[in-house]
Amino acid sequence: MVRYCAGMRHLDPVDQLTLEWAGVYRRYHAACMRTLVVGRASPDQRKLFTIVKEGMEAMTEALVPGRPVGEVDDAHRKVLDGAGLERHRLAAVGYSMGTTFQPNWMDWPMLYSTNSVLAEPGNVFFLHCVVLDSDRGLAMSLGRTCYVTESGREVLSRHPLELIIV
Repeated sequence: MVRYCAGMRHLDPVDQLTLEWAGVYRRYHAACMRTLVVGRASPDQRKLFTIVKEGMEAMTEALVPGRPVGEVDDAHRKVLDGAGLERHRLAAVGYSMGTTFQPNWMDWPMLYSTNSVLAEPGNVFFLHCVVLDSDRGLAMSLGRTCYVTESGREVLSRHPLELIIV
């Protein structure tokens, strides 16, 4: 469905694949995440993508200097729970990115609802909006890296939030 699957298999003509990667420069990371649809997108995948994209946009807007980072997850929950996806979402929606050592680019703090740590200018966060509907075997994920500025945030990921069909 998403991360850390053991074993190998060939992708089916109609399938999905979630990728999460980071570019690195002098130990600084910028991550990105996408679910790729293989073959053709079903109506359910298209609907999930629309909801996840709305969630990612709300999360990005909620990342504000001087505000608790937990508000990013609150924005995520409002969109996904409002769409009836509460049991298919994650309990945390990202993390800080610092100068960490490979292969891990995660830093502290995590982005979860009750986290009262304040976002500060100069912070860098990886935001990810992930739906894992194991009942239907569907996943949809979007992730982007954001830099907190004095007045808001700058999206560092240059890839647009689009449904990718390969």
